[in-house]
Amino acid sequence: METCQSENLKVLYDISILGRAHLDARSRTGIFRVVESVFAELSYHKDILLLPTALHEKSGFWDNYAAQLYLSDQKPTYEDSFVSFYPKKIPFYNARTSIQKYLVRDSQKNRSIVSRASRYGISRGCKLFDKVSGVDRISASIRPVINQSFYFESLNVYHSPFLSFPDTDFLPSKTKRVITIYDLIPIKFPQFFTASQIDLVTRVLKKIDAKKDFVACISESTRNDFLEFLGNKIDPKQVCVTPLAASENFYPVRDKNLIEATLSRYAIPSQSPYLLTLCTLEPRKNLKAVVSAFKRLVDGSKNLDLNLVLVGVKGWKNQDIFEEIAKTPGLESRIFFTGFIPDRDLSPIYSGAKAFIYPSLYEGFGLPPLEAMQCGVPVITSNTSSLPEVVGDAGIMVSPNDIDELCQAIHRVLEDNSLREALAVKSVQRSKEFSWAKCADETVQLYKKAVSSN
Repeated sequence: METCQSENLKVLYDISILGRAHLDARSRTGIFRVVESVFAELSYHKDILLLPTALHEKSGFWDNYAAQLYLSDQKPTYEDSFVSFYPKKIPFYNARTSIQKYLVRDSQKNRSIVSRASRYGISRGCKLFDKVSGVDRISASIRPVINQSFYFESLNVYHSPFLSFPDTDFLPSKTKRVITIYDLIPIKFPQFFTASQIDLVTRVLKKIDAKKDFVACISESTRNDFLEFLGNKIDPKQVCVTPLAASENFYPVRDKNLIEATLSRYAIPSQSPYLLTLCTLEPRKNLKAVVSAFKRLVDGSKNLDLNLVLVGVKGWKNQDIFEEIAKTPGLESRIFFTGFIPDRDLSPIYSGAKAFIYPSLYEGFGLPPLEAMQCGVPVITSNTSSLPEVVGDAGIMVSPNDIDELCQAIHRVLEDNSLREALAVKSVQRSKEFSWAKCADETVQLYKKAVSSN
């Protein structure tokens, strides 16, 4: 048995996803928020020395560059890391960097077809430059940085919180590898995803060595899916649960003026009550069911003063949502699509809602319901996958495929003030059972288990 004193536990932690999102706001998805929260909590953990890196299967120029920019903007700064700029001696380094910055900024703007075509051409040219110059491979810069460090041979754990493992020859032979698995939904329900999304998850799973690697799953539901997927190829003791949490930025807002001002900022009428949902607009989130239930409520009571607010960026295969809305004249004026909303504005929007509706077909964890609960909002969600683990008895759970059941649950919450108030209190109490400190502790326990294994 190998042993390791906790104070000497050195963990190499891939922050590539944080670098990408640092330079492109559209990448600040739920995964980004999770990785950043875990990274921040682990950075202060007394039992480990956390060493950020930009190292995964397809690491290259952009990940390495973006990760360093992310670290340079953090407070406190990270003196110990395995991230560095590419040597300035690379031909046209500064020009290549400037072009990449332009592409990121320009991609965030609405452009004509000609402009988008031009950006695509420039992007393809950059990729060709990277390939020809050799800076598209981690061996060009990252490996020398690692090898020259006195930490290298004493690294205990490498942790990838999202992307696939790097090749084994990039790590010392004794270093244990840990990866976080959020869900296997693209494998279980491929019809809901694009080919690139399925490929990403497939690559991650293929890189896992069932005999040696350790896995952190964000819920018991995900752990069960993962063990079922691998069958008897992996020891269940190598797969642990590290439950997520909602950010401390989510809290019950009592200031009605703040709520009204925030709603006004996103053109949401503050005079009318509203139901809220928050997610990427894509099939798995089952937004068509939300719209259908809302439509029935409106049809059943012509005098009902109620709106529906849908927060989230447009995803894929979502045309059926808009088709459902178009079927009923006048329904469109009651439904508000806000697009992306930054975290600082979410608490007032959560807090102002009569109820949070989340009948997702399948979730690896389900952060939005927990965020809503932390804001003291009654939650109506699905009785499938990980959602019962998160919500417990603090919300109402329904079959995501039963529109009648969903509609009845919404009606109960709207009509019964005492029920709504009781659920609001339970929501806040339940949310306190989850914290990033607990997630970090469970993660560190997994590190120790990995290092102590044969």
